[in-house]
Amino acid sequence: MTIDTQRGWSRLGLLCSLIVTGCSTAPSLQLMEDFRSALTIQATDAQTNDSRIVSGSEGWLFSVPELLHVSSGQFWSNDRNPLESTSDSINGDPLAVILDFKNQLSALGVELLLVPVPPKVLVFADKVHTSQLSLPVPLPRLDQFHREFYNLLRNVDVDVLDLTETFIRERFSMESPLYCRTDTHWSSSGCVVAARQIAETIRERNWFSSLESTPESYRSQWLSSSIHGNLTSERAELTDREEIQLRAVSREGPTGLKTVSTDPDSPIILLGDSHTLVFHTGGSMHATGSGLADQLAAELGLSVDLIAVEGPSATASRGKLLNRAKNDSAYWQTKRLVIWCFSALEFTNSDEWDVLPIR
Repeated sequence: MTIDTQRGWSRLGLLCSLIVTGCSTAPSLQLMEDFRSALTIQATDAQTNDSRIVSGSEGWLFSVPELLHVSSGQFWSNDRNPLESTSDSINGDPLAVILDFKNQLSALGVELLLVPVPPKVLVFADKVHTSQLSLPVPLPRLDQFHREFYNLLRNVDVDVLDLTETFIRERFSMESPLYCRTDTHWSSSGCVVAARQIAETIRERNWFSSLESTPESYRSQWLSSSIHGNLTSERAELTDREEIQLRAVSREGPTGLKTVSTDPDSPIILLGDSHTLVFHTGGSMHATGSGLADQLAAELGLSVDLIAVEGPSATASRGKLLNRAKNDSAYWQTKRLVIWCFSALEFTNSDEWDVLPIR
């Protein structure tokens, strides 16, 4: 199958799925184009004022890079078939690089689950000031190109967990919204929803039943906290803090409850960017014990091996994975799955998509 044929089928699938899946109100292609245009205006105005944030309604803040990503349209190459590309020709193309990574893992008997983090501005599109644009209720899914890209990946046998529709549907259904109002990251509630979806797909795999899983030994409780979101630095009221809810996870041990630790020997690797670190590592990531790795441990009943970086991660996280494997010749022998989780805006950062070996 050629890339043009794949693209044609993906567009047909997009039009069908807009009708039968997601929110009850199916957006037109014109509405999605108008939404992208509105985001472009918002981002351009912010950049003109030397700002990296866009202020929305009800205290919601959005990052300019994310708005530019969503408004950019198609972000992958149609000039080549990723099945026929060579390692020398695919740098900069996320479609081909992801497929190369998947194929390298498959050669080692390791599976890949790609979990892009939906852009905040898509999940809370109605919180952005978009004059002259009326969004229907319930909020529809407005990302034509993400959906098409994920279909292309599936057509070349890459397993993609698309969280977008679930996140739009459940965006206010947990203890708090699924994203922080004043930060670029999802909230602890978002981590919980993502972990449940990821765990559901993992439990369906035939090898999972052979693992030592003890979900009954994990405990969780919701706690109140507050953060200085990373989008507040340009605001005058720097003392303002965002009140949030955290689901703190702990595990029963011989001496009582203790914080969940990641496990370098785990058969499951969580690979990613700061979305895999927020609420897990503390410091600039706000809290510990309440992030995606913690929620996955609670849902799966076992700890994961976490390999992540705070900055742009598409290449950097795989570089860190390579270093881990080089330092341990037996590293891949017990691994079964890589969960690759990163912000969808990485797709438009072509400098971050380089081919790397994994050992």
